[in-house]
Amino acid sequence: MVGLLAATQLGIDLGSQRVDLAQALHVVELGGRSTALVGDAEERWRLLSSHFVHTSWMHLAFNLAFLFPVGGALEHALRARDFAALLAVTMIGSAFASLLLTPQVSAGASGIVFGLLGAAVVFGLRHGHRLGPQVRHHYGWWVLPFLLITLAITLGNPAVDHASHLGGLVAGIAYAPLLELRGTPTTPRQSVAGAMPVLAATLLLWMAPVVARGGAPVRVGVGGGWTAALPASWNSHYGLLGELEW
Repeated sequence: MVGLLAATQLGIDLGSQRVDLAQALHVVELGGRSTALVGDAEERWRLLSSHFVHTSWMHLAFNLAFLFPVGGALEHALRARDFAALLAVTMIGSAFASLLLTPQVSAGASGIVFGLLGAAVVFGLRHGHRLGPQVRHHYGWWVLPFLLITLAITLGNPAVDHASHLGGLVAGIAYAPLLELRGTPTTPRQSVAGAMPVLAATLLLWMAPVVARGGAPVRVGVGGGWTAALPASWNSHYGLLGELEW
């Protein structure tokens, strides 16, 4: 994240233009989330790459201010594969929610942040009695005020992708009951249970283009023997001159 933003500030260019992160098209070029490109070009990878793109140092610093302490605490306490799976589930969950509810271009790791905050609350409530007193304040009820404050200060800001925040939060909370302390042996039943959310996230990633288009495309006649594949959610009507429009 830091490297990509630093590179844009140091003058890398896109073809003949210098990167300007105030322009949505440049954010898209770097890997930002675009409903149109996920749907029409089937660029599913944007649901992952968009988390690494930030539009300013303030944007990045705000996310890292939460990502380092909360993510670091969870990484220290969890089994490595559980932490990796938690990151994957929150990334795809937050991006998929954004795909459904945020039409404009968006980017940033805040969806991961909210996912980790939600997971830290649930993990602490389940395992707080097994954690040492010196680290217990990183989990459970201790995290809830930071989660609520972070939600509150972003509400009402039209530049914020609220869907991504809520999607990441829901994904993190949903996956948290499956998280186990580092060093805990895994039973076959736990392995199957832990794999299910990851498989579900993978399925969402595969379905993303269809969801972005509003359904499977419908082929319609446009006259002269020509047809076009249009999003299933589009409606047709006749314009002022009798022309058929969608």
